[in-house]
Amino acid sequence: MLNFPICLITAAIDLEKSIGKFFKYGLIILAVATGLGIVIRIVGSYIYFHTGQKIKNPGTRKVEILEINKEIVDDTLARAVLGYMIAGERGALFGAITGEQYEETKSITFRIYYNNGTEQTITCSPKHPLCQELLKKCDLW
Repeated sequence: MLNFPICLITAAIDLEKSIGKFFKYGLIILAVATGLGIVIRIVGSYIYFHTGQKIKNPGTRKVEILEINKEIVDDTLARAVLGYMIAGERGALFGAITGEQYEETKSITFRIYYNNGTEQTITCSPKHPLCQELLKKCDLW
């Protein structure tokens, strides 16, 4: 009988140590991942900025689209779950019926030929301003 409370106390101490280690190392991993994400974002912004400057300074002779990465997205399940949360089973059925598949463009790869004879290949998100500028300069016809 005396053994039982001691087991609970030792289990609680072990649980407290485990939770402490989880938060300690979890926060370290989170800080490292956040720092790495910030560095990647800064390097990506520098590459896009440098390419934008190269487009303006020597100018472009020609811009080609090499590849368009598309992904098929199906929102039937999301609409069914949302319909169920709002209106129950009938809402889930209506949400599933109205679901659809569509293509979403993830990235576009361009080859840029500059006036000074150099060329560059760059992959952009379609929402990035550099991508919009390159699409305007493309020969689509």
